[in-house]
Amino acid sequence: MRWMEILNRYPWPLYLVVGLLTGTFFGYQILPKMIMRSDTAVVTATQSAAQLKTQRQVEEKLEASLALMEAIEEAHVQLSVALPGTQWSNPSGVVRPRASVTLNLAANLSEEQLATITDQVVSGVTGLRPVHIDILDTSGRSLNREAANIQERREFWTNIAINVAKVLGIIAMLIILRFIISCVGKGIAAKEA
Repeated sequence: MRWMEILNRYPWPLYLVVGLLTGTFFGYQILPKMIMRSDTAVVTATQSAAQLKTQRQVEEKLEASLALMEAIEEAHVQLSVALPGTQWSNPSGVVRPRASVTLNLAANLSEEQLATITDQVVSGVTGLRPVHIDILDTSGRSLNREAANIQERREFWTNIAINVAKVLGIIAMLIILRFIISCVGKGIAAKEA
């Protein structure tokens, strides 16, 4: 068949078409999540006040639970969570809540105690990640920055590995598709002969 000979001689159009179709498919799934959308929702003063009141209640509960630990004399928690309808978000449109915990310590904290504090704060706020929590003592010294940096590096390299695996998967898909097309073409050519 004439078109199979052309395809075997010039395979780049096949790669171009499959690449465009694959890119379009993945692009329409990923691209809308990356584009910033302007929210048209309007937050009224009563909604804002109610949300701030709820946020303060969460902060107070976290402070009370942290103060129960024997090495902590007093705890102060401050949450930074965007209100719905505001434009405070990163370019992907995902709101990243943060927390700052200031502790008045009676004794030094172990790594296990710092992990417990982080887990308590994370469990109190939806969408909060451990790397977005700063734990400080009253002198302003960071108690968890090294552990947060290690976690951040681990997440960074994991995301790179995932993206490389996706690219390799697409390349493998194109190679397999090329092999299938060439086998089908040889089968059609053999039947015609």
